Amino acid sequence: MYRHEPEPEPTGPSMLLEKLPAHVLRDVFGFLSAGDVARAACACKTFKQVARSESLWRKLLSEKLGSQASIVLPKTLPNER
Repeated sequence: MYRHEPEPEPTGPSMLLEKLPAHVLRDVFGFLSAGDVARAACACKTFKQVARSESLWRKLLSEKLGSQASIVLPKTLPNER
């Protein structure tokens, strides 16, 4: 008979990043491009939740829109996640 051994829990870099607090991950994601944030959101539930942060996308859009950001983006964020 074969005994099924449980697979060891993955401990790669993404698993370590997953354990960081959400506000730290938001800061890290802030250095990524919008496309990279979208790809990171597909990696795990934690990254998906962080990638949905309004403050993160506000920062990314502000960088993309430049001086026109104040016209398009609201001054306050009603539902920060």
